[in-house]
Amino acid sequence: MTELAALSVAASILQVIDISVRVAERLNEYRKKEDSLPTAFKHVSTRLPIFVLKLRDTNAKVEDMTDDARRALKPAIEECFNQIKKLETIIDKVLFKPGDKGATRGWKSIKSVKYDSDVSELDKVIRRYMEAMNYGLSSVALHSSNEKSSLQPTSTCPFEREADFVERDVMCDVTTRCQAGSRSALLGIGGAGKSRIAIEYSYRVRKAAPDTWVFWVTFDTPATVAQDFRKIAKAVGLRGWDEKAADIFTMVHDWLKDDSNGPWTLILDNVDSVDVLTAPAPRVTSSNSINDDSPMPQIRNFITTSTKGSILVTSRNIEAAQMITGNCAYHIDVDEMNESEAIALLKKKLSSKVIYTEAEAAELVKSVDFMPLAISQIATNISMNYPRLTLSKATERIQAPSEETVQLLETSAHETSRDTTRTNSIVKTWHLSFQYVRQTHPSAARLLSLMCLFDRQGIPETLLIGQYGEEVTASATPLQPRLNWWKRIRWRRLYLRRRQRVAQQKATGNKTTTSTCFDEDWRVLTNFALIRTNIGGCHFNMHRLVQYTTKRWLDINGELKAWMQRYVSIIRDCFPKPEHDNWQVCQYLFPHAQQAASYRPEDRVLLLTWAPLIQMISRFAYVIGDYSSAEDLGRTALAALEEVQGPHCEDTLRSYHQLGLAISVLNRHDESEKMFRRAYEGRLTSLGPDHMDTLDSANQLGARLNKQRKYEEGEAIHMRTIEGYERVYGPRSIETQSLMAGLALTYMNNERFEQATAIHRRVHAIQKEAYGEETNDTYQGLRALGALLNMQGKAAEAENIHRQVVEYRTRISGLDHSETIKSVNFLCESLIKQRKLDEAVAQYRSVIDIYTDLDEKARQEALLTMNSLAEMLVQQGHLDKAEAVCRRLVMESERLLGADDCDTLVGIHTLADILSKQERYEEALQLYERAYIGTEKRCGADHPDTKEFLEDFNRAKRTMLV
Repeated sequence: MTELAALSVAASILQVIDISVRVAERLNEYRKKEDSLPTAFKHVSTRLPIFVLKLRDTNAKVEDMTDDARRALKPAIEECFNQIKKLETIIDKVLFKPGDKGATRGWKSIKSVKYDSDVSELDKVIRRYMEAMNYGLSSVALHSSNEKSSLQPTSTCPFEREADFVERDVMCDVTTRCQAGSRSALLGIGGAGKSRIAIEYSYRVRKAAPDTWVFWVTFDTPATVAQDFRKIAKAVGLRGWDEKAADIFTMVHDWLKDDSNGPWTLILDNVDSVDVLTAPAPRVTSSNSINDDSPMPQIRNFITTSTKGSILVTSRNIEAAQMITGNCAYHIDVDEMNESEAIALLKKKLSSKVIYTEAEAAELVKSVDFMPLAISQIATNISMNYPRLTLSKATERIQAPSEETVQLLETSAHETSRDTTRTNSIVKTWHLSFQYVRQTHPSAARLLSLMCLFDRQGIPETLLIGQYGEEVTASATPLQPRLNWWKRIRWRRLYLRRRQRVAQQKATGNKTTTSTCFDEDWRVLTNFALIRTNIGGCHFNMHRLVQYTTKRWLDINGELKAWMQRYVSIIRDCFPKPEHDNWQVCQYLFPHAQQAASYRPEDRVLLLTWAPLIQMISRFAYVIGDYSSAEDLGRTALAALEEVQGPHCEDTLRSYHQLGLAISVLNRHDESEKMFRRAYEGRLTSLGPDHMDTLDSANQLGARLNKQRKYEEGEAIHMRTIEGYERVYGPRSIETQSLMAGLALTYMNNERFEQATAIHRRVHAIQKEAYGEETNDTYQGLRALGALLNMQGKAAEAENIHRQVVEYRTRISGLDHSETIKSVNFLCESLIKQRKLDEAVAQYRSVIDIYTDLDEKARQEALLTMNSLAEMLVQQGHLDKAEAVCRRLVMESERLLGADDCDTLVGIHTLADILSKQERYEEALQLYERAYIGTEKRCGADHPDTKEFLEDFNRAKRTMLV
């Protein structure tokens, strides 16, 4: 019976609310049109909105009224309806209607005076009924306060706590910053684990402080926000939370502001869209909206805090997060995991049946740059497909993208800590970010489209500005879903407007992308954590998977080829010829230039410009000693040139020759012979026997033949080459002498010392006759002869020759000259052969003592001196001294040549040998591994140094096991 009585009163109240709002709106409209109301209606017009508010408040609490209060209130409400109905009738008679003529309007103005007393009486009646409702409300005040005190704080977080949560360093920052009255935000790229951290934090808050409310609001859309606000209203027991017309946002806002409600934590998840924050908050018509023309308040206006409340935001958009926090200093960056955290997560996500090594786990998490969502997704895929999919296979697929990579990274795997409405695929997660940027900031999306084609680290600003205008994809035809006819009309209008805008820009001569636009686009991409900026502010980095997913999106939408074409054009315009003066620029651009090799165009005309570019990049890779890359790039260029120009074109012949150089350094002489033979035979036909390119290819072919002990053919080709040089330059020219010296070196490398000696003596005689004895060229030839004699075991004769050279070089250039130091090194070799070790050590020391005074070129020679001295000290048994020299050698080599230079790696290997002799096997093993891995990367697996270093590395591992 009590419930029926409450329903009866509530229905009566709703009737009064409906008619009161209708009358109030009628009076409000009249005042707007006529600029005033008749005097009698002004008071009632002011009181009606307050009356409506009181009615709503009464209706919300009618269930909690006492029976006596409800019985007293019901007839008053019914009579109130009659009085408001009477007021509506008077309004129809007195107030003007839209169609009223002048006479009618005048008559109604006169009649209004007649009803003044009636309206005044109605106003008094409304006031008495408001007093009656106050009585009803007072009857529930005590009951409501008792019920309020009985509510127990709880949590509205919709997710279970993760049993396999991995503790992260960022959790300390969250706990420290999220104090009462604070507004904090977790900022990071999608998939970095922001929501997981927030979920874990919510449970920790409840455990540490059970009297604290924890509220969770998902900011995907205005509707999800409203839904979660309603859950908060229900949890805290707000009256009328379940009414469809309830002003939930205001109700929750007011509750949060009230400190008497106790401590609370509000978690706003996925606050990525500014549009959601600035969307009008849904609310019912209230007293504020009857006479107020102000705009609807935005959702962000209802996000509030108090002295006992704190707010934690998760967002991938710094602009949206700042709207809540109001200060970027309150933001906590959530980056990728560190290696130990990532491996711990992988282990927790893998099935127990999966067998793997620590090295495989480390390599896998490194391949995805320690991104949590990617690790979880891949671990699930491995667990579900093991043993057909292992950790090593997954790593290979990520490092070499293919269709299998697509399947690995785009397949969603359910997790209890993620909203079921969101994708669990790292690729699809970032596609959503890219799609949002594309819709809201098209220019920034184009910038990201171009950036994803560069090497992902050190992307230079200078190659981006002005290069990503709308014209890039103007010819592309992205895949579009089939649209209904009315949508096609809308898209057609947008397309025409876009064309007009582009035409206006061209007409005024404005570029589509200026420095100012670039700054704005950079800010958008940075706000979404899609790129990172180096300290200098002019170079940018991109996450490996962001790069992959952006390319994937462009490919799906038919835009990738257009951007690839633009990228190749950029590299072609800025990558110079790999000449000495351009080496610094080439080195700067090389990582990005290499990427162009992956963007082979399909159009034959474009191939004609792309292939020579790749050939030029291959040449630079050879110059800097990156022979494996030089081979790969060379083969790529050669395949395209053979296709579009044939095997006899000069560009193709040049490519044969260049590829032969790269392969020969990798000691694959049979393959390099084929390349040089094609180049030589083709140039012999097209350029003639005496052309320099023909002679160069002939010289290289002869050297490769000699390397394979095909001496008869090799010598014949070499002699033809020398004859050609003599015809072109003359028998005493520097070019001819250099060629003969090169031939002698080839003989020497093949241990044909007698032939080599004979050629060197001939070269030396020519140099003495042409230049005299006291010249650099003469002594350089003499030094080469001494080195050759030393190799033949004629150390005493070699010593005499080298002493002459050292004396000359010291007298002419000084001991600190690079050529002098090189001569000292040769002299020491002949002394060592004769076991004159103390003198050799003294000679080496004389160079090292002045190392700090040397220029860069001389220091490079002095590094060889250090290496030789270290080996000499080892032979003498002075291991501690040898170690000190070798450590200095490695340090100086890394600083001068780089950590991955071949000479640096040799020094590291020498140091490992010394430590091994000192039985410091653990340290030695690490250095052996570093030397082997670095040499294999630079020189290839078949290089003699690589094989030697691998053998020493394996021996060191066996020693450790014993």
